[in-house]
Amino acid sequence: ELCNAVKNNPDEELSSYSIRGYNNLNNSQKKNNYINSFIDLFNKSSLSDGKDSTSVITSILHFNDSPKVEFSFDVAILAKNSDGDYCRLIHNKNYGIYDQWTWCQVPSSKDVRDKAIAIKENSLWGEVRAKYLDKKNMYLNRGDKNHPSFVVYVESINEIYRRYIK
Repeated sequence: ELCNAVKNNPDEELSSYSIRGYNNLNNSQKKNNYINSFIDLFNKSSLSDGKDSTSVITSILHFNDSPKVEFSFDVAILAKNSDGDYCRLIHNKNYGIYDQWTWCQVPSSKDVRDKAIAIKENSLWGEVRAKYLDKKNMYLNRGDKNHPSFVVYVESINEIYRRYIK
């Protein structure tokens, strides 16, 4: 179960865990199971329950019952397609009278995990962080809504990997 995996292995990546029976659920049930797992996980902490957005589940940390956000993080639901690229589960809540659930492919993401490991092993993670911030700010300044954070992350990993390692 996701909650136990995270509690027992806080330094592990969430992508390596799954919820039993996950593949037998529809997309709405999958995302709801993850949200419920986060609610269970953070029930006794200062983190808020996971909030459903279009492509991620967001959790926010508040101190002393203050409305000020001290820290937040997003968790996306990812799957790999037959080509090995990651796809993000997207919830289009404004699709007529019905919710629409789609898998959105992240370009050039096939080996991103292995590339990130190689970058870290070569002590180049600071380069990725700097590139990510530059790219994210560039897209935000352009008003570009087609480059969500995970896509910017993949672009940054690929660029630093090509520049320094391969």
